Amino acid sequence: MTLLRVATTLCLIFSLMGCSGNKNQEKPEGLRLLEFNGCLACHSLDGTTNIGPSLKGVFRSEVVVISNDEKKTITADREYMKRAILHPEADIVEGFQAGMPTNFMTQLGEKNTNTILDYLESIGKK
Repeated sequence: MTLLRVATTLCLIFSLMGCSGNKNQEKPEGLRLLEFNGCLACHSLDGTTNIGPSLKGVFRSEVVVISNDEKKTITADREYMKRAILHPEADIVEGFQAGMPTNFMTQLGEKNTNTILDYLESIGKK
């Protein structure tokens, strides 16, 4: 087998395995969506407080929110996280101001929202 043929075969195998060497393809789709839609401009993934609360470890955690001018503690389950993305004005995390864009329902759609939720859930396991 010639060197060119071996290299071509290896490239094909790696491409089929999703290991093409393109760093952007190595990122989980949920992370790519968070970056593309500007979510990480206000929310961190490393626990750092920013304009918005960090998304690190938020799944299944207790979150204090202001909802209808009433302070309450809720569990950040998938239903809450979806509502926080699609209807951010419904529950404001204590210590933060309302201000998240409200167009994500039309901008993201159901499939992309679920992809983001899957990603956040995967990094949120303690």
